[in-house]
Amino acid sequence: MLIDASAADRFKVSPFAEYLHTNYVPTDTEIEQIHSHLLLHEAELAHLEARIQDLTEKRNRVKSYVESHRALISNPRRMPQDILEGIFLQCLPTQRNPIMSASEAPMLLGQICSGWRSIAFAMPKLWASLHISLAFVAFKEGRKAAMLDWLERSAPLPLNLSVVFPPNIPDSRHAFSSILGLSARWGTLCTSNMSHADFEAMAHLDAPLLEHVQAAYQNVYDWSDVDMDGDFNADGLDADTGALILSAPLFCQMKTARVEFSLRDLSVLVPTTAFSWNHLQHLTLKRIPERRFLPDDPLSRGLLTTATIRLLQGCKNLRSVSVALSLEDPNEAWVGEKLLLPYLESLVFIIETMTHSNEASLESTDLANLITHLIMPQLHSFQLPGPSILGVSLGLPVISHLAAHSPGLRDLWIPLAATGSQTSVQTLRLFPHLTRLTLDLNSGTNPELAESHAPLVMALAPDEATPNPYSALTTLHIHCRVDDKVWVKLAELQVEYKTKLQNLGIWNSIENPQVVPDIHRFRAHGLIVSVEYTFSLRKALPSDGLYNYTV
Repeated sequence: MLIDASAADRFKVSPFAEYLHTNYVPTDTEIEQIHSHLLLHEAELAHLEARIQDLTEKRNRVKSYVESHRALISNPRRMPQDILEGIFLQCLPTQRNPIMSASEAPMLLGQICSGWRSIAFAMPKLWASLHISLAFVAFKEGRKAAMLDWLERSAPLPLNLSVVFPPNIPDSRHAFSSILGLSARWGTLCTSNMSHADFEAMAHLDAPLLEHVQAAYQNVYDWSDVDMDGDFNADGLDADTGALILSAPLFCQMKTARVEFSLRDLSVLVPTTAFSWNHLQHLTLKRIPERRFLPDDPLSRGLLTTATIRLLQGCKNLRSVSVALSLEDPNEAWVGEKLLLPYLESLVFIIETMTHSNEASLESTDLANLITHLIMPQLHSFQLPGPSILGVSLGLPVISHLAAHSPGLRDLWIPLAATGSQTSVQTLRLFPHLTRLTLDLNSGTNPELAESHAPLVMALAPDEATPNPYSALTTLHIHCRVDDKVWVKLAELQVEYKTKLQNLGIWNSIENPQVVPDIHRFRAHGLIVSVEYTFSLRKALPSDGLYNYTV
């Protein structure tokens, strides 16, 4: 029904306009009049609703027509497949392996369109990495088949797998068996929460492509009820069984043995008798748990220094080694022959536990004894991160030994005694190739240390006699306790003498100052300075994005 002009005029004014939006109650006669008055309007409303529905259908048809034609000329459709494949690869997570989730790549890429799905499924690189939770796979039927489909798409590339073992889930063993069946394609294998039975299941497998193994045994956080038999250690291993782990056929057949092992008691890995593990080239031994500032597991410890010497004696081909070290009682000093490690390029000692009673008095007789017995002519990196918190420090004999026998050092992280001499710092100038230096002078928050740290920090500065004391140094980090004016002066001298230093990091264990030094001018001269105040009372300080203040 169409409304003529005269009828349309009647829409403008209602005979009941004065009662609209009030509490007025119409009479019976008025109710009939209202019904009669609305007939025309209700008819028009129905007409408009019909037109809207018709126009909506027409709009949808035209929109579908346009969109289907636009799709023919869209940029993704015209993009060369090699570029599209490169974009797909950039969608993969970088900090971990992909998981079997439809909400992230690579599975998400297959949900866009059939064309993308075909391309994604035909790209082995997209499917060559996978994080596998055996509990997740065992929870629902079909996930094991989905896991195998994923890994089959990656053929024939080497597999990068990270596997988490669940406690006491029998069905997960079937999924693990499927992973074992793919050992011929393992490239990188990372396991966590693994039992020794799990390790034995793969220790004798043939894995010709395997290059990197990370194996972490079960982490028992509640050790209060642990009742270990006297013949077994904290990981449930006896001495004979543990000593065979690093010599397992799985490792021996690796072209470049890059092995990382995590146990609660690392000592079980090192035989007490002579051995030769020439297959190991890159070795990392970490203890569990690794949470250093929580109550410690009484059954967890790093390698004793004597066991470390035995390990290095049996692994003459090592190129890099990182070991969680447990220092012995210095009163039981040992004497041994010098040990030549002709290929070693990187050495990291992490002091996590000590068996001696007086930590603060240790300038580490035992640790210094260990280091000075090692001859490492190819050493490029030596790191002893953070041990000054435990009262461990090194002095002039160790620095002099490294300078004499490892002149090619480029990266050095070393703790010095809080009362150490400037000579110890200046001896570092004997390393002509040193590009990165970290000095740890932090031995607590005693205010008196500020006076002893200042000359050590300034011993790093250039002067007229030695305008370029560290000719190759580009990065300098210092853990100390000094007044701000000390490190500011150090930075000013670096700029004044135009040294090669590009990054200066200060971890200063003092309370944050009321006025933070302005360091914009250093950046203008090519020196990036970062400052962190690490006093025990922590609160945020303002930052302009050029450096961080945390106290």
